[in-house]
Amino acid sequence: MRRDNFWTAFRFQLSFGAFAAICILGVAMVEGSFALPKRFWLTLGLYPVWGIAQQFALQNLVARNLSGLLSHSLAIAFASAILFGLSHTPRGSLVFVSFFLGFFFTLIYQRFPNLWAVGIVHGILGTLALYFVVGEDPGVRILTLLLRWQGRIFP
Repeated sequence: MRRDNFWTAFRFQLSFGAFAAICILGVAMVEGSFALPKRFWLTLGLYPVWGIAQQFALQNLVARNLSGLLSHSLAIAFASAILFGLSHTPRGSLVFVSFFLGFFFTLIYQRFPNLWAVGIVHGILGTLALYFVVGEDPGVRILTLLLRWQGRIFP
């Protein structure tokens, strides 16, 4: 949870993130699923928190422990990406996207370790992937939980 290298790490994560976002949005345009519901912005605002948590698990619990077994950074990133992708089963398209993102997130994180930067970019790309690749609207669940928490919706 460093702050000293945030901007350097964020610049590199965001450079990769911009490329990945263009790919995700390109798939959405080709498939004709490029429509933004109002809840998209809620999800985009909140999902980076979950992205930071997932990156903590990926980078500190998985990749760091794999570094004791594997010596090459590409092998560590590849093995981490496989586990990260498999953690998103059974949705095949999300498994593929998660593998791809997990590989590059880990490579960049190894060079510029900053959970804030990788988590924020993960949140942005995760939001795009859920809406445009998987076709889910997690904003409905988020909004329901927030309203239930405020006492406006009763179970």
